[in-house]
Amino acid sequence: MKLHRWMQKWRYGAVLKKVQAGVAVMDVGCGKQHRFLDLIQDKVHKGYGIDKKIISDEESTIEFIGFDFDNSEKVVFPLPEGTVLDQVFMLAVIEHVYHAENILRGIIDLLSDQGELLITTPTTFSKPVLEFFSYRLHLIDEGEIRDHKHYFSKGEIMEMLERTGFVAIKHKYFQFWMNQLIIARKPSKVRLDNA
Repeated sequence: MKLHRWMQKWRYGAVLKKVQAGVAVMDVGCGKQHRFLDLIQDKVHKGYGIDKKIISDEESTIEFIGFDFDNSEKVVFPLPEGTVLDQVFMLAVIEHVYHAENILRGIIDLLSDQGELLITTPTTFSKPVLEFFSYRLHLIDEGEIRDHKHYFSKGEIMEMLERTGFVAIKHKYFQFWMNQLIIARKPSKVRLDNA
């Protein structure tokens, strides 16, 4: 499974330089090992790790919450009342869920005005390659690949983010076009009356 860990480190590297200092963040689908949150723990003011496989706990500035966020209705994340987030991360998660739009609606409700959502997800092009590395060469955990519900094209994920209210969406391919980084913002509620 060394290839899987190498790909994970590369994915984290694409996102680490985007993490803002001194802000409140949430990592949706952080995993039992919560590696990404461990990497950014000293940089953020407060962090929440959400995963259905994690045991609720608190470490320093990071709080872990066990919660199954793949819901057929609008998702209400179980964060303390009044929590406002500056950045939310979904790193190699959205391809594993059935109800992506419901999750995105729950996320946008928690973000501050101009708050950011950062997503990494495999491209449609990567599907046969990942399956080959997994099923034939056994270099990637087979369970992880079999758990992929959907591979998103650039257009598809951009449209879904727009439908759920996000703006200023930026897209970038990495890992030889096998993966994509998407950064989207919550629009500001401030409006100019004289506009």
